[in-house]
Amino acid sequence: MVIETSLRDSILDAAESLFERYGYGKTTVDEIAKEAGIGKGSIYLHFESKEDLAFAWVDRIHRRLEEQLRTILDGDGSFGARLHKCLVHRVIFRYDLFACHERSMDEALIALKIKLLGRRDAMHRLEAELIAGHLAAGVANGECRSLDVQKSASSMVTATNALMPYSLRPNQIGNRQEVVERTNDLADLLVLAVTKEPR
Repeated sequence: MVIETSLRDSILDAAESLFERYGYGKTTVDEIAKEAGIGKGSIYLHFESKEDLAFAWVDRIHRRLEEQLRTILDGDGSFGARLHKCLVHRVIFRYDLFACHERSMDEALIALKIKLLGRRDAMHRLEAELIAGHLAAGVANGECRSLDVQKSASSMVTATNALMPYSLRPNQIGNRQEVVERTNDLADLLVLAVTKEPR
């Protein structure tokens, strides 16, 4: 099982590299197999098609972000500091991702738009659930105001989504430092709105 997982990751790594170099549309399964150093048939043991492989690549990115957000929310620091770090991280993670993989993301979004939008929306719902859990814990221990945690978490996701590079290229949103500063400012306001005392 470890070997299979490793091979799957190797295939996804190869696909990611080729998607970035040549774009999703121009990359073939044959080229992915060659880049991964395996036979084409081995790819079809793990993925039904190039499209399926692209979805798995996006899902792997989402799993990485989910793990990082869980680590932040379960980590050290005050309720407000962890919430703030989580809100900033969800924006900057995506900014850095699009900055590093601009070509592959652009092409994949165009080619697979409807299905990828569904995955993106599901990830946003998951992030809202993680934040809602953190808010609920904050209410329970007296660090957070009494509020509708689901609605508040959803609003926080919606607010910070405005700073994400979905419809604009990262350089159209601003340089990284500007995005970090704007995201920190917005997170400050959102955290202040729900905490009983400022961080």
